[in-house]
Amino acid sequence: MSNNAAWVSLISGIVAFLIPFIGPFLAVIAIIAGFIGRKKKQARTAANIGLVLGIVWWILAVITFVLASVFGLFKKIGL
Repeated sequence: MSNNAAWVSLISGIVAFLIPFIGPFLAVIAIIAGFIGRKKKQARTAANIGLVLGIVWWILAVITFVLASVFGLFKKIGL
């Protein structure tokens, strides 16, 4: 089971960057499956990569949202 979870994590982490509309869901799946897949040493690398991709996706999403909010706010107040 953990071997499959590692591959699910890796694939969903990659596809999260390719398809933006379902990216949030796939990033969460990549994170959860990554934690499950890390239990087996056999596919730990795939699980770690998927886990990192899911976390990086969310970090970039939050940074993008914050920057869009800040610059939108500054534009409204005339700065």
